[in-house]
Amino acid sequence: MITVTRTLLTTSLLVTSCALLAGCSGISSGDSIRETELSIVPTEPTSSFSKTAQAEIDTLHLTPEQLGNPEGLESNEDLAREPSPAVRSALISEAWHLRGQNDLEVPLSVSLERFLRAAHLAYDGIFGEAGCVEAESTLCIDLIGSYNRSVREIARLTNNGTQPPSASGSRYIVDLQGDNDALTLTEWALTFDDGQSGQGTAPRGAVPLGAAATACQEVSGQSIGEQHSVRQCVPIAVLVTFDERARDDRSHAHLIAFNTALQKETELHGRAVPLPSYELSAWTQLFTPTGGSELLSCLGDAHSNLPTVIFLTPTTQSSYEWPVIGTALSNDTLLRDHFNFCVLSSNNTGNDTGIAQTSQEAIAGSLSVLLPNLAPPAQVVLISQGAERDATVKSIKQSVKNIGSGSSSPLSVAGTLAFPLPPAASPTSVPVPISSPRELSRAGTVTLNDTKRLLSRLADEEDGMFGRVTRGDSSHSPEGRLSPVM
Repeated sequence: MITVTRTLLTTSLLVTSCALLAGCSGISSGDSIRETELSIVPTEPTSSFSKTAQAEIDTLHLTPEQLGNPEGLESNEDLAREPSPAVRSALISEAWHLRGQNDLEVPLSVSLERFLRAAHLAYDGIFGEAGCVEAESTLCIDLIGSYNRSVREIARLTNNGTQPPSASGSRYIVDLQGDNDALTLTEWALTFDDGQSGQGTAPRGAVPLGAAATACQEVSGQSIGEQHSVRQCVPIAVLVTFDERARDDRSHAHLIAFNTALQKETELHGRAVPLPSYELSAWTQLFTPTGGSELLSCLGDAHSNLPTVIFLTPTTQSSYEWPVIGTALSNDTLLRDHFNFCVLSSNNTGNDTGIAQTSQEAIAGSLSVLLPNLAPPAQVVLISQGAERDATVKSIKQSVKNIGSGSSSPLSVAGTLAFPLPPAASPTSVPVPISSPRELSRAGTVTLNDTKRLLSRLADEEDGMFGRVTRGDSSHSPEGRLSPVM
């Protein structure tokens, strides 16, 4: 937060009047007003800081003016004598983050430098000699929170890592290299969750490190004699690692990402670090139309020897329930081990044979592009909602049966489920976002349970059609498809 003292407020009003009445050249020149051109003393209230930082602020009697000047805090002699370097790092990291958050028309490079400094100090506090010994302590939670927030801003200001800043004039050399592996983030579109839940979850209840996001890309190729496209989305964790300590004059910062559908933790400085994984965000992207007709979007850890569950259902513009249902299904260990998951979006309506044939070819062709080792026919389970999408499913089944003798169908429909549309909402009502199966409507809960029952029966080890085929048996390596980013 930036406040203005009474004297400075009077000055600001006089300057404004000058610009309006006399056309003062320094302000009315048409250039944007830079923070350095304003006579504003940056301040920050104690309430903006975490509990860890607030306790230190109270002990040292730091003023709002001091808290608004993180560079001064770094040279503050009283703070330098703090017996816990991690506590000092937490306070100054938060001050730098707040300073960057409250920037007023400063150059992008200045904001980026502030967030890098915030992330670096938090990183130092987490992994330093006297850092986070107890990962779930209040101190560590506050340090990781400051780090995660700053990492997200670093990714945003570098256009999701695709435009690292120039090394000139900065104490940080930012690149896309982690463990000597180049990351081609340009091949993916990243979406960070805006809500607090975007920090994601980590295994064993540990505090996750990094900013949770979703990465999507569209892959095109020839299949069944035609050009087909498929979109894949994966939950990822973005981190920034540093080679040097925060006290050093220069440091290398590496922006890296992990596919958390495949990797739940990583090792940093000899520690196993849990990564945030927020799969609901990935499912929300899968159910978000891209404007294309008959585009298959898949959760990006598909395997060629597994059947694929395909949803022909309303998008997130009409319902927030389907992303929650999809997340609950893919997070079920049994179902995740036996199925791929995809969504088929379409601008087509009706149930004529032409649409059904197009859908069959679109599904088969897209799956072949996504999974080059897929042997036809591709086994699919079709889940639909609404009369139009149910009619499309029925027509697909009929077109599969109508394949002439001597020809083989590119698809094999192993099962279907059809659900009615929920009662129509008021034209002025707006769908309310939800994030948990507990928030599903009664109809949504029935839909989730019925779908889980069907898929569990198909995956039953003794009697199920796909009980003997699991993800662990796959010879196809998903990293081969996803490694350009991860």
